[in-house]
Amino acid sequence: MPLPIGPPIVNDDFTFEAKAAPGEVIVRAIPSGAAMQWAVKSVTHDGRDVTEDGLTLASGAAVKGVDIVITNRLQSISGAVTNERGEVVTNVTVFVFPQDPERWFPRAWTLTATAVARPDQNGRYSIRARLQPGDYYAVAVEYLDQNRRSGDRSYLEELSKNAVRFSIREEESKAMDLRIGTPR
Repeated sequence: MPLPIGPPIVNDDFTFEAKAAPGEVIVRAIPSGAAMQWAVKSVTHDGRDVTEDGLTLASGAAVKGVDIVITNRLQSISGAVTNERGEVVTNVTVFVFPQDPERWFPRAWTLTATAVARPDQNGRYSIRARLQPGDYYAVAVEYLDQNRRSGDRSYLEELSKNAVRFSIREEESKAMDLRIGTPR
């Protein structure tokens, strides 16, 4: 995917201009600083959703009618993590990932399909994210292998065996307590 050439220009009325090389491009608004509580909800071009597929730019062409919708209405998932004896556990990672294996290895520009959190000193975790609405797994593990989580189907299949299944809609909050799972 071609990258923008130079920073975009954002006008006072929130219209924007950006230059990019010809070819396939993905349009995103990347929040920073105080805006980190915002996330891309959708990108449309002349009313057609191009959030995941992007646009094809012709050389020298100006593209108009691109709308980026951002939201601060994120989903939240929270709960406690305990061990098999019901004791609070703090030294674990909570990993949320889609139930659909086709979404396990999204393209780099795809909107968020996973989330990660660590419990606090009381064993409580809290995730605030913009996940695509749908069906997910949540699992607490002592060690989450970052390399394998993003490219190893058998690893995610193993994690899913110890996971809690749940569904989440836009702007929904879920409370889920988890029990530590150890992949076999």
